[in-house]
This record gives sequence, structure tokens and C-alpha cells, in this order.
Amino acid sequence: MQSESQPRTTWIDNLSGVLITYCVMFYHLPGFIGTGASSFRIVLRSLFGFFIAWFFFKSGMFYKQRSLKEELDKCWRRLIIPFLVINAICILIRIFITKDAAPLEILKVDLYRESDVMCNPLWFCLSLAIVRILYQALSKVRIKLVAIIISFVLAFLLNRYSYHLVGGRIINIPPWVGNIFLGLFFYGLGDILRDYQFKKPFLLSSVIIYIIFLFFPSPLDFYRNVSDNSYLLSVFYDFSAIILFNNIFKSLLNVQVPVLTHVGANSMIYYITHYSFLYLLFMNYNYDMPSWVTCVITIILTAVFLLFMDLLFTKTRIKWLIGN
Repeated sequence: MQSESQPRTTWIDNLSGVLITYCVMFYHLPGFIGTGASSFRIVLRSLFGFFIAWFFFKSGMFYKQRSLKEELDKCWRRLIIPFLVINAICILIRIFITKDAAPLEILKVDLYRESDVMCNPLWFCLSLAIVRILYQALSKVRIKLVAIIISFVLAFLLNRYSYHLVGGRIINIPPWVGNIFLGLFFYGLGDILRDYQFKKPFLLSSVIIYIIFLFFPSPLDFYRNVSDNSYLLSVFYDFSAIILFNNIFKSLLNVQVPVLTHVGANSMIYYITHYSFLYLLFMNYNYDMPSWVTCVITIILTAVFLLFMDLLFTKTRIKWLIGN
């Protein structure tokens, strides 16, 4: 999702376009059509499973020191308003149309989950807003590097102890606490490494680590702050993948690629709307057709829907709802 703090960078928009397309079509879609465990999705998850970490890292690359008031205003317009509006719409649909839960139960679960189940990916908007505000505040006291280290330590501790039995009680800390500290870690790295990441020794190390990861995968679930295997390795792998793909796109695709550049520049639109559409489409899933047919039809319908969302939020007066 493109930051407003510095001029647009073509290669970043192209990479954003690739990752948003992956997120929409290949990461969330299989879970809806019942092919979530397909080998194809597993391969794609191994190749591009770092996309949430990369969103935080990229946002950090566009960090600009400003007053806390200005940062709060920008986060409110760009992140919190879309988060509140889409969540409110989804909650109202669930209360008055689908009637799948009582209002208080919905709100209780949503507070724990950080977003409504019908627009689950929007947790990112709130977490990023908190990360940006925290980092801006920490930069005022000149402890950014210390903050990055402490953030990682806290994320690691939350990974280890969020769901453990302590003193006879199960400590069940909400997932957003862990992903905020993990997000702050990657956001800070994006800031301090925005130029250094393109140094040749740094790139070569990332290539080697990423290749090792492909043979010994350890995917990271950023939202829940958990890993399939080693948490430390998972974070390290994501970081290496970010550096590698940033270098690839800056070297090879630092040109206008119409579709990718447009999708990347307007990625917030697709990110905040696609999941709710898929949720509604498969809310009462009983389509009597092969999975591949369902997949093709869904991709076509989703593309049409997102085209309409693009026009709605770039050409009309309500574009302020998603920060445009």
C-alpha cells in the first residue's frame, strides 16, 4: 500500500501490484472454494508468504519525520477511517442481514480479533496505524534502533507465552498485541535500511538465505505472530525475502508496467474490499460445480467487482472513505 509521505516509486508499485494480486487471488481465494491445502497454494505461500511483513517494511521505507499531530491525522485519513467504515458495514450486514450472531457477541469477538470476520484482513490497517504513531513518537526521543530491538524481543516473548498456562490460568493475549510489535520491528527495519538494503553483500546474503528457506520452509503467520516451525528462522526468512524481492524489482522492473503499477498505486482499494466480497459470495456456499470452474468464475467476478471498486474510490466523491 503506497505511502503518501514521499514520491511514488515505480518498482515499489509494481511489487505491490504483484503481492496484492497474490493476496486476492491465491492466498485468500483457495480457502473460500475449499482448496486451501492445495499444493499450488503451498508453493505460492512458500514463495510469497512474506507479503504482510513486506507491507510493514515498505511503509517504513516511506517514513518521514513529522509532528505527532500530523501523523495522527494522516493515519486517521489513510488507515483508520477505512478500517472503521468497512468494519461497520460488515457488522451491520451480520447483525441485520445474515443474523449469524448476537450484536454483543460480534463486538466481543471483533475486539479480540482486531477486525470483523467478514473483513478479516483489515486488522493490518489498525496495526499499521498504531505502528506508525508509535514509531513517530519514539523518533522524537531518538531511540529508534533501541525500539526496533525491543519490539522484536517483545514479539518473540508474545510468540512464546501468549497462550501458555501461567499460575493455573491460561494467558490468552489478543493476536494484535503480537503483530503490532512484530510490525514495529519490520517498519523500523524499512526505515533504517531503505538504502543499505541495495548493497551487494546484503543482497547476496539474502539470496542464499531465501534459497535455504525454499528447501527448509518455516512460514510465518504474521497476524497471529506464530510460525509453523522456528519463529526466529521464520522472521529471518521473511526479512531475507523482502530484501531479495526489493532488489529484483528495483533492478528489473523499475519501469511503468500499466496494470501492476496501477494496482500497486491503488492497492488499499483492493486490500480492504476483496475479502468481504469473497465472504458474501461464499457465505452460503453450495455451488454444484467442479472446484476449478468455481475458481475461474470467482476470479472473473472478483476482477469485475474490484474494477468497480477502483472506479468508485478513485472517481467519485466518496473516495475519502479509503483515504484518497
